[in-house]
Amino acid sequence: AAYEAARASVQGLLHAEHADEVVFTSGCTAAINLVAYAWGDEHVAAGDQVVVTALEHHSNFLPWQRLCERRRARLCVLPLTPAGELPLEHLERELGPRTRLVAVAHVSNSTGGINPVREVIALCRRSGARVLVDGAQAVPRQPVDVRELGCDFYAFSGHKAYGPSGIGALYARRERQREMAPFHTGGGMVERVGERGTTYAGAPARFEAGTPNLEGAVGLASAIEYLRGLGLERVREHDADLTRYARAALGGVPGLRLIGSPAHALGVVSFVLDDVHAHDVSTILDQRGVA
Repeated sequence: AAYEAARASVQGLLHAEHADEVVFTSGCTAAINLVAYAWGDEHVAAGDQVVVTALEHHSNFLPWQRLCERRRARLCVLPLTPAGELPLEHLERELGPRTRLVAVAHVSNSTGGINPVREVIALCRRSGARVLVDGAQAVPRQPVDVRELGCDFYAFSGHKAYGPSGIGALYARRERQREMAPFHTGGGMVERVGERGTTYAGAPARFEAGTPNLEGAVGLASAIEYLRGLGLERVREHDADLTRYARAALGGVPGLRLIGSPAHALGVVSFVLDDVHAHDVSTILDQRGVA
């Protein structure tokens, strides 16, 4: 009962229409890989195209690279502006009848830039491409409404939302779930097993083979209630204030160069310091009590 209540907590956090559109995974990486195998292997063929951006975390790049290698499809990596932003005209030029999926981060883990995912999704709708959004950096920092966005898939990790590690979630619209084949097989995801054939359970059980991470899901639900208690609009404002302050203060440090200057950013600021290795900078900051 607590496990299914946790599913309802994720549904509420993401404003999903149905609780069964939420699939528990071991994290954002596992959620994206689930889509790459369970949906991608069914719907991406030789000569098709998958589009990602140059901003993506490895977990939202490598699964698509591997999918394209398996299916002999083309992986397109969208370039960025000098400010580290995603120009929509580049995406519009790449979208075509063979574009099967576009994968994009909601908030970048490298620059903190907030990508225009709503506009990305609108463009993809016109071409028929599906959209997966990596929400690992967005979910703990701002309100997310998957219905308003109109995305097909949305993934995030529990530990980045102040919950336990080893738990995450994938939102997959019912229409997309019906297009997905089982990926992991085993206990808990079947209706009937026989020598001559097996029938699988409906979603989300068919994508949650094996013993579920009950503790992780319940812990994630507690973290979600904590966040919602703070008010995610207030969290976003606080994070935006801290990010603006950090960028302004770091900009005054001699020899320091900020990486990327997105107009809208949350929670992450990247920089390099002339002639000083990043590991030395982080070690010295750590000794001064800066995480």
